Formats: sequence, structure tokens, C-alpha cells
Amino acid sequence: MALEDIRKSFTGRAAAIGLTAMAAVTPLTFSWAQDAQPIPVVATTSSIQMVEDAGIAAGLHSERYPGIAVAIRLGTHETTPTPERIRDVLAVDFATAGVTDPVNFFFEQNDTAGTVAAFYFGGDMHGPFSLGQSRKAVPETTASYNFRKQNGMLLSLAQPAN
Repeated sequence: MALEDIRKSFTGRAAAIGLTAMAAVTPLTFSWAQDAQPIPVVATTSSIQMVEDAGIAAGLHSERYPGIAVAIRLGTHETTPTPERIRDVLAVDFATAGVTDPVNFFFEQNDTAGTVAAFYFGGDMHGPFSLGQSRKAVPETTASYNFRKQNGMLLSLAQPAN
């Protein structure tokens, strides 16, 4: 009888540890792991641009052009979504949140495991955010962008683009 109690206790603890570990990892990947579901095409997406420093490229772009520039530093972890998937998901998120101006993406390959995103407009940066947190930051970034746009507070609207 005691042996049966030990086995049940161990099995319960092992299951609890396994479920806890799965719950800890799931929030980081769930929002990006829905690859089976098609992403609607949004007109604000751009081609994949690999650059040496995505933050500098996005910041400079945001000073000269309206819209939101997104800098993505791709991580090396094997579950990192493709640049196309990141672009498509974030473009839909921005469109859903109310961005009607272009959303341009700049990618660079990072040498760390985690992927990081930062949003730029008018020369200012929101972020950086982990990839999972970047989707949660889209509505606040959109609200700030739209407020500044409506009140003429964007550098990119004050000067003509070259």
C-alpha cells in the first residue's frame, strides 16, 4: 500500500511540474504558434528588409516618413517565427488597432536566443519588447501614434520626404 501511495505522489508531482513548465513557456509562444490559421493580408505590410542595425534604420525611417517603423532583432531560438510571419501578424495587429498609415519592418539577425521588437514613429521609440509582449504593446503604441498625428506632433509630417 505504501508503495502505491509513493507512486501516486510522485506521478502527481511530476505532472504538476510538467504542467507548470508548459504554462511558463506557453505565454511566450502561443500568440505566434497559430501557424495553421491564415493571417489576413493587410496593405500596410512591407517586404522583408534585412539590415545591419534595425533600430537605426527604423528610427531614421520614422523621422522621414509617416507611419510606424518596426525594428525586429531576430533571435537564434529554434522556435523563433519567420520574418514573414512576424511581419504579417504585427501588420494585422496595427491595422486592427487603427493604424491607417504604412507599417514598415526592418529586420536584423541577433546573436542571442530571444527576439526583440521596437516601434518607431516621429523619431521616437516605443520598446524594446520581447516578441510576446510586442503584440500587447501595439494598441498603446497605436493610440500614441494617432494622438500625435492628429495633433501635428510628428516630425515626419512636418518636413517633406526626400
